Amino acid sequence: LRPASAVAAARGEALAPRFSPAMQRPAASAAPAPAAGGPGGSTGPANFSLNVTVQNICATVNMGTKLELEKISVGIRNCEYQPRKFPGVVMRLRDPRVTALIFSTGKVVVTGAKTEYDSRTAGRKTAYLLRKIGFPDAQMKEYKIQNMTGTFDVQHPIRLEGLAYARQRTCVFEPEVFPGAVYRMAEPKLVFLIFVNGKVVITGAKSTEQITQGVSILVPQLQEFRKEPRAVTAAVAAAADAAAGAAAAAAAGVHAQGSGAAQAAA
Repeated sequence: LRPASAVAAARGEALAPRFSPAMQRPAASAAPAPAAGGPGGSTGPANFSLNVTVQNICATVNMGTKLELEKISVGIRNCEYQPRKFPGVVMRLRDPRVTALIFSTGKVVVTGAKTEYDSRTAGRKTAYLLRKIGFPDAQMKEYKIQNMTGTFDVQHPIRLEGLAYARQRTCVFEPEVFPGAVYRMAEPKLVFLIFVNGKVVITGAKSTEQITQGVSILVPQLQEFRKEPRAVTAAVAAAADAAAGAAAAAAAGVHAQGSGAAQAAA
């Protein structure tokens, strides 16, 4: 294990080329990525700032040796082992803040990380702790990301009914069951949970490249079904202005007739 300063320095250097700026830790300011506006029918802005944030990475690791779970629960701090409820040891790491699920077969599930660097670091740290308490053959092998969850905001409301009607093969919207539309993309194989306020949750990704590709495909489609609350307000305001103008014109006509009658009487 390296010192905290070295780890922090390595994070800043290693993450930059492998992750887009929007995939960094939530604490860091994500750089805006331009996204194309909707097709000709859309009255929204041509470009807007789109920040995609990875919320969770779930990965699996093979330690390459059989493990004694009771020995692990006693020898490592912050471990829970309740075989009647869960067949593995739940180990919570502080740096990085990641949870590792350790099984007797040597398989480990690492979840809770927000970057691939933190996820790999948690796997290496788990192997180090296992070697320290008496499992000398424990090594991090076969690291594989199983699922990445991310979020982003298209910054405009979405007509979910129209989206589900136009994309019946890939999108399902049942407001009685779930308040968002479930959009299943075939290539890349991702699932999007789309909400009326423009928030979108991404799940099922294996890499940040898949997230970037899926977002670039989905966002133009969402632009086609954007709600235009400002347009409605403008229409109402125009109608109100027209009514006010007509009333003013009528009042001016009545005033002119009154003035003409008064002059005739004089």
